[in-house]
Amino acid sequence: MSHEETLIAMPQQERKSWRSFLPFPLELERCVCAICSSDKSNALMHFDQFGFPIGTVECEECGFIYTNPRPTETYMRSFYEKYFWFFFQGRHRVDQRFFRRMQTREWAELRFARSAPYLTGAKSVLEIGSGSGLFLDQVRKNFPGVSTAGIEPDPQMAKYCREELKLDVHTGFFQDYRGEGVFDAIVLFHVIEHLFEFKGLFEFIRKHLSPGGVVIMEAPNVDGDWKTIYMIQLSHLHIFSSRTIKNLLLAKGFEVLEVSCLENDLDESNVFIAGKLRNATVDTSASRDPQESMRIRAKFQQMPTSRTVRILRAWVRLAYFALRR
Repeated sequence: MSHEETLIAMPQQERKSWRSFLPFPLELERCVCAICSSDKSNALMHFDQFGFPIGTVECEECGFIYTNPRPTETYMRSFYEKYFWFFFQGRHRVDQRFFRRMQTREWAELRFARSAPYLTGAKSVLEIGSGSGLFLDQVRKNFPGVSTAGIEPDPQMAKYCREELKLDVHTGFFQDYRGEGVFDAIVLFHVIEHLFEFKGLFEFIRKHLSPGGVVIMEAPNVDGDWKTIYMIQLSHLHIFSSRTIKNLLLAKGFEVLEVSCLENDLDESNVFIAGKLRNATVDTSASRDPQESMRIRAKFQQMPTSRTVRILRAWVRLAYFALRR
């Protein structure tokens, strides 16, 4: 299903009423469930951690959690290139101070340790959303001779990867990648929740994954032990559980090798999944889990009820980032 097919027409008057100026214009659009295409959903929340008027909903058919209404793709491309790393990570410059504060090296080491069993024997690895490049650096150090490549939309991050780490990293989105090579492993850490639709991603993976190759992903786990509104943000267009991300891979023709829920000091409610291509797909679009739905709805209901307090905390944090400049 294409991005255009996920949208629902919206009157111009309603579109204008959704504009937000906190601190820049936000264009929103309506959509349907990216997994089962249903337009039936139940609202869980009507704003994100900064007060932007996006909605978090649960699909009535398959139980998938997604954003509706959501920012437009044009808006988000600009956001990722200019604002994302500062808005959510407080980054002004790519330097060692930033890496220490965000524990970036520790994350890279932990992710490599989880992924290593699936990378053993691989001759090439591609990371979509390579960020600082420290995961690929771990691969290169622990598996000498492995060819590594990355794709990163943030120009500062991509430049750091190339100039400081001497990695082959393309600046842009995976949709803009023009390389023709195939890889034994493709990894995506906290990328899939930012995508508008999944068809393009899995077409890209099929094109660039070698026979018998493995795909590794991490994403926020909405069915995990999270306790704050931080998971609800305008850049998280989809929020997976271990069930829904497993069902997505099965529906896209992958054999699931592992699904793990991650709860530790670095991974606050994430899910890890590894899979490899197979020929057959599995229809999982209607496999809604009522017990999971009850747990997720209870999570949203248990959050503090004061919208003002939630938003104020987020903006105080952002102001602190700005003052550190």
